[in-house]
Amino acid sequence: MHVAIIDCGVAGATLALQFVKAGFQVTVLERQPLPARETGVAGASRKWTGRRPMTTRGVPIVGKSAHANLFFNCGHGAMGWTMACGAGKIVSDRLLGHAPSIDTSLLSHRVAG
Repeated sequence: MHVAIIDCGVAGATLALQFVKAGFQVTVLERQPLPARETGVAGASRKWTGRRPMTTRGVPIVGKSAHANLFFNCGHGAMGWTMACGAGKIVSDRLLGHAPSIDTSLLSHRVAG
């Protein structure tokens, strides 16, 4: 299976490594030449706009889409760092065909199922 991670940040880079170790072909699409260069310490010396997309309910969208080969992990708002590892784990579990080890009942009903 081929997995693409878009604008991956720190959690996405970790997720990509998990998929590679599990035998997946992984493509990381970033604006910068290396993953996570615009987050944390790596981006501290540059001006940052602080865009933190979030859903209107404040609950992130994590999980399957209407397309079998498209998963979402977005809309965390200011809680991105706080939720990054858990959200990455949910996506990883789903893509590997496992039931999520984290409760997804409060996530968006459209994509968490």
